[in-house]
Amino acid sequence: MTALPRRPRTFDTDVALANAINVFSTKGYNGTSIKDLSESLNLTAGSIYKAFKDKRTLFMKALDYYKDQRYTLSQVRIAQADSGREKIRNLLNGYAHDSLGESGQIGCMVVATAVELSSEDSEIKQKINRLFDSGIKTIRELIILGQQDGSISMAIDPDKMAQTIHSITQGMRVIGKVNVDKSHLENIVSTSMSLLD
Repeated sequence: MTALPRRPRTFDTDVALANAINVFSTKGYNGTSIKDLSESLNLTAGSIYKAFKDKRTLFMKALDYYKDQRYTLSQVRIAQADSGREKIRNLLNGYAHDSLGESGQIGCMVVATAVELSSEDSEIKQKINRLFDSGIKTIRELIILGQQDGSISMAIDPDKMAQTIHSITQGMRVIGKVNVDKSHLENIVSTSMSLLD
């Protein structure tokens, strides 16, 4: 007997993952129910299980999708400046922008995951550590570029400063959850940039 062709999924996976990111970032993994996901993704629970197996699998796929989207956005922002210093300014301004309004209150899925799950899930902890290491590496490369082009002081230790600036970017996403004022974030960016003198 010839097998019937599989029916194509009637939803866009990228849209589903983007909606899942918003739910997980807002409510956290443990605070998100299948009912929450069903309402946000506009899918039945059965469709979610069929497409993603279970909540954790959906969460991990959403986290990977979020990582890829954030990386692409950061690279676009970095590419819009010439000097290492201005590339870092664009990166910081981007984090400040993302920490405002609705985007800020939804928050960063990576930060939310690090806070909620790193102590109880070793696989997720390793994934978050890799993401943080990648972010620090990118900033370190920009600092070195700035030192080479003369826009950043040679007295700065690239490793230590990269760790500091990365921590500042993640901190902005945390305070963005409480609807922080724009001027507050602008002050953070300007103070961070002064560290490069």
